[in-house]
Amino acid sequence: MHAVVVVTGGILTSVFIAALLALLFICRYKLCLCCSLGSTSKRKEQSIHGQQDEFHVSRSDIHLISSLEMEDGDYIMDNIDPEDLIIHPDLDKVLETHRWKWVDDALGIVPHCLQMLKGCHLMSERLVTTAMVSTDQQKFIELAMVAKSVLPLVDDVLRAMCPPIQPRDVELRAAALLNSVSRLSKLTERTCNVSWPSAILEDMNMHYQKLKAIARRSECQIMNEQNLYREGVTIAESSMT
Repeated sequence: MHAVVVVTGGILTSVFIAALLALLFICRYKLCLCCSLGSTSKRKEQSIHGQQDEFHVSRSDIHLISSLEMEDGDYIMDNIDPEDLIIHPDLDKVLETHRWKWVDDALGIVPHCLQMLKGCHLMSERLVTTAMVSTDQQKFIELAMVAKSVLPLVDDVLRAMCPPIQPRDVELRAAALLNSVSRLSKLTERTCNVSWPSAILEDMNMHYQKLKAIARRSECQIMNEQNLYREGVTIAESSMT
């Protein structure tokens, strides 16, 4: 299981580093058109440094940097920047920081969660590429808003992956994430007249179904253990009377 996590982490790291380099190039290219994002970028940078300084086991360690922007009532998308379509710009940093917590995932839940998160990252990466080649930026306003709504759900999955892992809790949070990405996928296909979102969603759903099966088996095992315990208590009480 440790080898699976290491291999999966290596794949994710290479994908995320490539995406991060592409994002840096895009942001630099768009800087002259998005001066208003200066203060937002500054807040993000400060939040990232703060997150790297905090390295505790608590689930509250995992914070979605960009989700803080959603609390700002003045957030208005007059002009769509590729950054608005990124589901989780700091996902690679969070995964790298907390990777050590998942080495004892005996049930095999974490690899499927990582693949679902990878799907979210790939979805946003493709959205950025599509937006860059489009001449009609206004049609991406709704897409950007839906992408922002996925942010807290990614956070929920990340927190659920922290030990002690509760399979049922992970499954419920992963289901909510999948439903939200499904909405984004359908909207992207309708708005941009493309078919690639369905392939990403199908892959995410495959991993969710495996995750769901693991959670169900774990739940049945717990119920069986509880029944055996109750039967043992009953037998013990009967022998004492």
